[in-house]
Amino acid sequence: MRLTTKFNVDAILNYQEGCIVSRDLVKSPNGGVTVFAFGQGQGLSEHTVPFDALILGLDGEAEIMCAGQAHPLHAGQMILLPANQPHAVKAVTKFKMMLTRLSHPGLKHRSEAKVFNIADAVEYKDGTIINLPVLRRQSGRILIYAYDVGQERIDEMLLFDALALVLEGEVEISVQGQVHQLQARDMILLEASKSISIKAVTRFKMMLTVVEPKT
Repeated sequence: MRLTTKFNVDAILNYQEGCIVSRDLVKSPNGGVTVFAFGQGQGLSEHTVPFDALILGLDGEAEIMCAGQAHPLHAGQMILLPANQPHAVKAVTKFKMMLTRLSHPGLKHRSEAKVFNIADAVEYKDGTIINLPVLRRQSGRILIYAYDVGQERIDEMLLFDALALVLEGEVEISVQGQVHQLQARDMILLEASKSISIKAVTRFKMMLTVVEPKT
């Protein structure tokens, strides 16, 4: 997928009855970002990988198993899955999700999965920008930002390519002077070493994912 191009999560994949379809958005030896669409009753069998994982529910409902414990997950919720723990996914209804993986071989310090609502992850604050590190590893990071209306960051440059997903509200993201209007459920892939400006048209929240190409 070409960088600095806007797209919408609802249009990335269509459901196929009785099937699982997926599309890689970011791919690296250190991890990546993949969108899945599950037909009702479809799932991923139990497996273990040396990656921390964040599953974001985009549509429908699923049951996430981690270390033998079941976690219901609905659209608008996220679940953090620790590396090296057996986990599985089963779609209760038709279900779409975004899976982000960050490598962390030998991880031992966190043993339980954690579910949380996007709306509760970070609160707005008048006249400022708030950010919450959801997952931070040597191989990359996931952060959620909350911008008050009119707040902006001008002419910044990312060290690595990044994926920005608007969770709610509306924002203008400018890349090398080219303006992209984004609303909730829009994404944009941002290329490293290019001038990027972000301006909140309304209050808005976004999730920013960076997966470094090498450690």
